[in-house]
Amino acid sequence: MRQRHQLLRKGTLTKAWHMGRKAPNAKAHVEALVKRSDGENAGKIEKRVIDGVDGATAVEVKAGPSEIDMGQLGAYLDMVRGNIEPGAKAPHIKKVRYVFTDPEGAKVNLGKFAAVLDDPDVSGRVSVEYYTRDGRLSRVGSAQAARAAILELGESR
Repeated sequence: MRQRHQLLRKGTLTKAWHMGRKAPNAKAHVEALVKRSDGENAGKIEKRVIDGVDGATAVEVKAGPSEIDMGQLGAYLDMVRGNIEPGAKAPHIKKVRYVFTDPEGAKVNLGKFAAVLDDPDVSGRVSVEYYTRDGRLSRVGSAQAARAAILELGESR
């Protein structure tokens, strides 16, 4: 239980740090009601909380090396496609940006994003940023760049 609490605290601090540095005007913890198009909740409305909304971009910050929740990614893709529940107090999300502060988290997940970035339905509206081991922030906006980043992250150990 203590380890989980420490991980939650690390994630909260990491999100605040990144948002403060890279998206200081973003609104934090914005609720959205999303009509799901796939998964176990297909056709249902899901309540989601977005880490940050920077203009019309949903920003999701990940602090650890684990795999992302594919249901969460699917909800973000539904938001980008305009599947927001009418009348809901939620911003119109046109883009989504995932940020990985742990290079291992990026490495583990970039393959999933390569498949998403190949989808012409969301092309140009999904991006991934990740911090390298030397602290640089790199951005991926295409499937080809995602695949190259996986190789780069694998070699930079």
